[in-house]
Parts: sequence; structure tokens; C-alpha cells
Amino acid sequence: LAGGLAFVGLAVLITPAWRLLRNLHAPYSFYRAGAFAALGVALTHAFFDVAMHRWGTFFYALTALGVLMGTVRLPQSGEQTRVKVPLMWVPLVIAVFWAMPLFTRYPVPTQLTAEMLLAENADGTGAPIADVEKALAIFPLHIGLNELAGHLKLQNPATRSDAWKHFQVVNRLHPDSWSIPAQQAISTAMLEPGMALNYWTEAISRSGTKADETLNMAIRFTANFPNALDFWTGFAIRNPHLLLSVARLVEDEYAQPLYSQWINSRLTRPQLEPYEIRAFYQVIGQYGTVDHFLDFIDAHLDRSETDLREWLRVLAGFKDYRTAWAIAEPHLPPDHSPDHAGNHNGALQRWLTHPHDLLNARTLVESLNEPDELTQKRRILTSITARKDIPHWFRVEAARAAAVDGDYETAVTQFQQTL
Repeated sequence: LAGGLAFVGLAVLITPAWRLLRNLHAPYSFYRAGAFAALGVALTHAFFDVAMHRWGTFFYALTALGVLMGTVRLPQSGEQTRVKVPLMWVPLVIAVFWAMPLFTRYPVPTQLTAEMLLAENADGTGAPIADVEKALAIFPLHIGLNELAGHLKLQNPATRSDAWKHFQVVNRLHPDSWSIPAQQAISTAMLEPGMALNYWTEAISRSGTKADETLNMAIRFTANFPNALDFWTGFAIRNPHLLLSVARLVEDEYAQPLYSQWINSRLTRPQLEPYEIRAFYQVIGQYGTVDHFLDFIDAHLDRSETDLREWLRVLAGFKDYRTAWAIAEPHLPPDHSPDHAGNHNGALQRWLTHPHDLLNARTLVESLNEPDELTQKRRILTSITARKDIPHWFRVEAARAAAVDGDYETAVTQFQQTL
């Protein structure tokens, strides 16, 4: 149906085209020539965009055809005379038929019927369920009508059990949409909490890489449900990739067992969901140990570049600065300082009088490489790194100098500020 009735339309064009060519010198033939061109454009358009069976396209094409054909002679029974019937009236008659839903509740099989019912419900007046069901008899797979029928039946205890059937139709017509079951869950929450929980799980299963965000929303909206925490804990156990996503949102008595189960089942898996890793970084400091984190690092060394900042933060939280520095050191920029000491007397004098001259300060720091000069070098770097908005080079050098002295906490802290 890509072109709708376009192929038929092109065949219909043969007769008026022949007629037009034979009467090029007839009065007002230019009107018919323009109508022929308009009809040809409409039919060609139907091949590539809105099909001809759509009223918005068909109306203009039919009008152009009426102008092109002018009038036809229809024989009347029992009469020798013929009555001229303008074809241009045909679109008007069709338009009146399809506009009937604007003036009557007669369910003419057109999308306008459905749109009128949906608009009537949206403006607060409420569409009668009987009219909605009549429209559904014509459009049983209309998403908006099924959604509306489900919401209307929810309000009546006698028909509440049928509401899920309409919601199920909508969900099957949109199998990839998470927002539809989420909206259904919100709508049914006050009347049918069990149904709401079912729709929330459906929404989560459809959310893909955003499953944790939908889960967060679900737990927030169902916080007042009876036994909600038990439900979401069981849900996480059945879906291990969401264990930590639930653990970071519930109380400690629920979170600790979930964390432990995740450690036992998924910690060293090579492929984890992105939201799992984010949740792990959030809860490891509260429920885990540094050994857990080191096992995670060993299993995911390929993340050393992308997750370096988080690794250093977590290790700093465990006060394991030596390990943090061992991880950070390979990521330091190359050290281009000269291996031998230079003449730094002039640079030192200028440092004493112009401590804000960072170019001179860098020259001075690069020249202080003798063992007996390292204390002075570190003192200068400490003074500079206490300022804001300084080049990262000074913080990297301060980190190196602190590590040489065994002060790994300062080394890691300074390097973290360059990330």
C-alpha cells in the first residue's frame, strides 16, 4: 500500500489525458491543463509519501479530477434527455459523510471517531464507555481507544478485571515502549496495587540500559505499598543484574544481603551492565571491603582508563592510598625533567621575589633534582598547589614528589585533581 491507489489513479489519467490533448483549443482548456498537472503531482506524491487512500491526499486529487473532467452526461431511465452532473460535487458529498462524527455519535469507521472520543475525554467531560466500546468494535487495535477503555473500566469495580485486557492490547502493539506500562502502573496504583507492580516490572524489563532509572521510579512510586520492599527484593533476586540497583535504594537490612549475593554471583563476570558498575561504585564503600574492590579491578582491567577517577575515589575511601598510587602512576604524563641539576640560582632568586611567575617556578622545579634539593622542591610545589587554577603539570610533579617521600595520600589527592 505504499502508493495507495496511485497505480489505479495513473490508469484513470489515461482517459482525461487523451481528452485534453484532443481539445487543447477548446475554451478554458488551460483550467483543465492545470487540473491535470495537479492530479499528476498528487498521484506521484502518493508513491513516495502520504498514500492516496488518505483523505488529505485523496480530497485534492479528486477535486483536480473533477475540474479536469468537467461534467459527464448520465442517462435517465425513460428519458431521451441527459442530465449534467458536476464531478466536483463528489468530494463534498464524501467530506460530509466522513464529517458525520463531528455532529453525531454515529461511529463512522474513520479515525476521526476515535480522535473525537479521545478529545472528549481529555477535556474533562469524559467519554461514555458505551461509545468507546462501539468505536473499539470498528477499531479493535486502536491504541488510544484501548488505553481509554482500560482507564474507564478501572473506575468501575464491576469492570475493573477487564481493564487489563485493554492494557495488554496496548502493550503488545508497542512491545518496545517502557513508558506505556509505566503510565499504566501509575494509573492503577491506587485501585489495584498488584496490577501496578506487574506493570512496573514490565516497564523495567523493556528499559534496556535505562532499567535502573525505571526501577528507581518504580520503587519511589510504590514506597507506600504493603510489602513493597519484599516484592522488590524478590524481583532483584530473580534479576541479578538489578541487585545493586535495588540495594542502593532500600534500607541496610535489605541492602546488605543483596550486595552479598551480587558479590558472589556477578563481581568477576567480564560483562556487566553499565548501571551495575555505577551502583557498585556507590555501595562498595558502605557494604563492601577493599578486597572486593581489588577483585573487581583484577576482573576488569580494561576499564582502567575510563573508570580511573572512580577507582581512585573508592580506594581513597578505604584509605588504601598505596594501591591507589600504584594504579594511578602508569597514567601519569611522561616526566621530561632533566636528569642533571641545572643552574637554578637566578630562578630561585626570582621565585623569592615573584612567586606568582609560574614559568619561572616551573624552570626552578625542573632544576631541583639532587637528593638534598627534594625537600625544597616539594616545599615550592606545596606552595603552588595550594592555589586555584594552576596548570596540571604542577599537581603531577607534586604527586611524584610526595610519592618519593612515601606520602601516597598527598600523591593520590594531587593527581585526582588533574582528572
